[in-house]
Amino acid sequence: PARIIDWLVQNDSRADGKAAMDRQYGIVDLYESSSRTSAFTGGMNPSYAGHLTGPNYSIQGNVISGPEVLKDMQRAFLNTGGDLAARLMAAMQEAKRVGADIRCAKEGVSSLSAFLRVAQPDDVNAEYGKLSLDINVGHTPDGIDPIDVLQLEYESRRTKTAGTDGP
Repeated sequence: PARIIDWLVQNDSRADGKAAMDRQYGIVDLYESSSRTSAFTGGMNPSYAGHLTGPNYSIQGNVISGPEVLKDMQRAFLNTGGDLAARLMAAMQEAKRVGADIRCAKEGVSSLSAFLRVAQPDDVNAEYGKLSLDINVGHTPDGIDPIDVLQLEYESRRTKTAGTDGP
């Protein structure tokens, strides 16, 4: 993962010449039965941006209200039981607070959108909507938090797949 991150940063090119300076990358892989993680946060984000990594996770956030958003996500991820999808959903719920994404404070929501994508080993098509669990919540009505809509859709899909090998 660290070599991939280094390559991405070195080869990220933009028309404005600010290669990777406002980008974020996070990678987690499994190698010989253990995980490796790496992350990068560029230093030219318009507000707070950062990342946290640990065994089996990489958490990124930019245009957020502060490091407490990331720390709360980390705590929820680490302290939630269940599979990866359940732990990711818990982390997103922990980040849900008005203005977590500072662009959304005046709308009274935490974020502009929310998505949850989890691939299984037999998922061979990573196009949106093609993974075992692939939920994308775009624009929501005023005052409706995208993470709340994501949670409802997540619970609905989990109920439908209960008793199967699905996510």
